[in-house]
Amino acid sequence: MASTLEGVIVKFADRIAYINHDIDDAIRAGILSIDDIPKDIQKKAKEMSGSVVYISGQKKIEKDTEIKKASGVILADNGSELLILSQTLWNKEPSETAVTFVDGSKCEAAWKMCDYNMGIGLLAVSKEKIKKSFFDILSPPFF
Repeated sequence: MASTLEGVIVKFADRIAYINHDIDDAIRAGILSIDDIPKDIQKKAKEMSGSVVYISGQKKIEKDTEIKKASGVILADNGSELLILSQTLWNKEPSETAVTFVDGSKCEAAWKMCDYNMGIGLLAVSKEKIKKSFFDILSPPFF
């Protein structure tokens, strides 16, 4: 069990992402049908799905490039950027980090702050770089 607020948030964000992937996998495998999921849960999942993102980072290590991936959750809009909570990918910032949104669009991201001991960080993506159509996917309580 997580003992800090940051740990609880990351655990919650990871759980959302993993459950989403498990349901997607079950539907693709024919084990589960979308009709098996109660309508009220389908509605809430659709509202929330826009806030889950995928993070990828790459870092040069000697002559090789290492790529790591994680999931994240959009936490806030500070007016000029979307702020995203994610686990850190390395114990130092990667040379490149990108966020892939639910609509498939991908944007460069910058780490605003990281707690490498806790393994969490806050990323920022400039709203100017995000497709305008993506904001139609998001719904309250996010924006």
